[in-house]
Amino acid sequence: MHEENRWTSKSHNIGKAGSEGGKILLDEELTGISQITIEKKSSDGGQNFYFAVTVGIDNLLVHTGYYRYLEDAEEAANTIKILLLAMENLTRKDK
Repeated sequence: MHEENRWTSKSHNIGKAGSEGGKILLDEELTGISQITIEKKSSDGGQNFYFAVTVGIDNLLVHTGYYRYLEDAEEAANTIKILLLAMENLTRKDK
């Protein structure tokens, strides 16, 4: 069963500065479990951009990966979201 729709947008953060100092393009939350953001950031004042994908797992870890292209950042974020849902489903079945 595809449960990606359990992720909710935190659209009020779009366009704001993110944890990596870039502009937030995507900010979604799996309530009580995780949050994921994509930021667009310039390393040279606006000529060249890269994208940061930051995932936080509540009370466990925060990790950021960096990508040259937006498409790669979006693919990474979508993959992480699917994996986090699968992990959550596994832990629910164990209870």
